[in-house]
Formats: sequence, structure tokens, C-alpha cells
Amino acid sequence: MLTLTHPPKQTDADARLWSAASAGDDEARGELVERAWRSTEMRLRSFSADDREEIRQEIAKSVLHAVEIGHAPTSNLNAFLEWRGRAEVTAFIRLRIRQRQVTALDEIVHAAGSPDSPLVHASARELDAMVQDCSDRIPNDDHRSAWCDRYLEGLEPREIAVRRDANTTVVRAWISRAAKFVRACLRRKLATGGGDS
Repeated sequence: MLTLTHPPKQTDADARLWSAASAGDDEARGELVERAWRSTEMRLRSFSADDREEIRQEIAKSVLHAVEIGHAPTSNLNAFLEWRGRAEVTAFIRLRIRQRQVTALDEIVHAAGSPDSPLVHASARELDAMVQDCSDRIPNDDHRSAWCDRYLEGLEPREIAVRRDANTTVVRAWISRAAKFVRACLRRKLATGGGDS
């Protein structure tokens, strides 16, 4: 027989804490922010000190915004705060990708500040699969082949031009169009948690 489980209910102490924070109690608000930070402590260890501080500030803003607009948790406060924290970590990584500050998996791992990046454990394989899937979906054969030669094999445009019997300028255009397609595909996948784009 199927048994439905429900998330843990809000404790009276947590409900009072949230209520005090909503009423403007700075100490209560500070406690909520600290708890949100603690919930993501393991994830944040993998980032550089500067990135860690930036993410912590975004988590604080997210929690305080929820308090300000009255977006109270409906069940467990800890789960709510952890969800807020995780969302900001994910948003930080997505922003770095969208800003094209990182363009390949190695650069993404480096930008996270450690070879022990959360992307290595939690999503390196997923991200690699997303890039591969998006690459496979490039609709134009020439664009797809040039992209794969450049980013999956590491060939220079002039080497690809020789291999494809094409002009180097044309090859660069193919790669650029393929990159635009792959970026858009990845953006859709990241927005939907990795589902089909």
C-alpha cells in the first residue's frame, strides 16, 4: 500500500522566530540568515573565498526578501532555508555560465575555486552530458562537425579548415553559430534542471 509522507511541520519555536523576523527583529533576521548559511556550508567550501562571500550575501538577500514579502515557509523552516541557499548557489553558477566567464567544464571547475568543485561531484557528469546532447542537436552538419572538432577534440580553426577543406574564416563562422546554439540549449537545460530543451 502506498503511504504518502508529508514534510515535517513547522515547530512553534521556528514559527515564533519567523514571526519576530517579520516584525522587524534584527536578531531574529540574523538567526535566519545564519541558519541558511549553515545549510549550504558544505557546498560553499568548494568555492573561492571571494565567490563564497558573494554567494553568502545573495543568500542573505534572498532570505531577507522572503521575510519582507511575507513568503513564510509552509512546513519545515530548515528545509525552506536550505532551499533558499541551494537556489542561490545554483543561480551563481548559472550566472557565471551566462556571462561567458566560463565556457568549458574545466573553466567552470576552476571558477568554483577548487578541483573539488560542487560541479565535479554533483553535476560534472550531468553538465558534460548536457554539453554533449546540445552538441549533438546542432542542426547544421558543418556547424556541428566544426564545433566538435574545436571543443571536443581541441583542434584550432586552421586545422579544422584543412580537415574540412574550407576557408578558416568560414570555419570560425561555423563554430560561432554552433556556439550560439549550444549556449541557448544549455541555458534552457539549466533553467529546467537539465531536462530536454
